[in-house]
Amino acid sequence: SNFTVTVDNTPPSIPGKPAASGILQDRITLSWAPSTDSVSSVSYRITRDGTTLTASPTAASFIDSGLAPNRTYSYTILAVDAAGNSSAASTALSVKTLPLAPVM
Repeated sequence: SNFTVTVDNTPPSIPGKPAASGILQDRITLSWAPSTDSVSSVSYRITRDGTTLTASPTAASFIDSGLAPNRTYSYTILAVDAAGNSSAASTALSVKTLPLAPVM
């Protein structure tokens, strides 16, 4: 009997540069143009200030919470397919959380 094994060595396309919305004192909502892969679906790895976050969403958006106010964070996104192939990182986005409101 013949078995055909498809080996997926092709990484997904590079996700789009993330955009920030819903910027608050302690959280930022990120979204980006989705990646495509020739064989399988992809999940995303989000890097904040050079550290990869534990979340690996399959949708092209993510809410990063627990942030410090009035601080600039840098994000990149990369895509990983089911075979473990990784895209290059997206263009980086720098975004600043809102400052704490002054105490009256």
